[in-house]
Amino acid sequence: MKPLRTKAARIYSDIIEKSRPEDEDSRIRHPRMPIPDRAKIFAPFAALTGYEKVIDQKSAEALLVSRPILAEDKLETLSQILGQIRKGQTVQVAFFQQETTGESEHTPTDSPSLGVCCTQIGTVSRIDTDNQLLTIDGTEIPFQDILELIPVPRSV
Repeated sequence: MKPLRTKAARIYSDIIEKSRPEDEDSRIRHPRMPIPDRAKIFAPFAALTGYEKVIDQKSAEALLVSRPILAEDKLETLSQILGQIRKGQTVQVAFFQQETTGESEHTPTDSPSLGVCCTQIGTVSRIDTDNQLLTIDGTEIPFQDILELIPVPRSV
């Protein structure tokens, strides 16, 4: 027999080398678990239902920023670029996307709107000057939400 080195080995030294009891009484009181059922013991489960949803919501809220206010010269440059781009042209656009949680009815109108700053590279599908919308690959972006607009040169 090996020397007992750990505390647990010393405590259980009287039974550690014994085999599992195989008498009838023991098999009735402590039946062996079938091998396929053993895996269920270690299967993950959600102890706190809805916890992941709350964590995702809180991390999304941490990314929220106030709507950036652009300087006049930047607005003028954006206006010039908007006048130059054409349907079918590839552009990179940075824009502000306002949070849409349904709480906007309860938010005071003088408070700054919160959202995320996004960047998208795509093909201009439509430039609607009447409704002030730029559509890139199906995404409609209001002109006032555009922060930066860069035409992407065609590769040769």
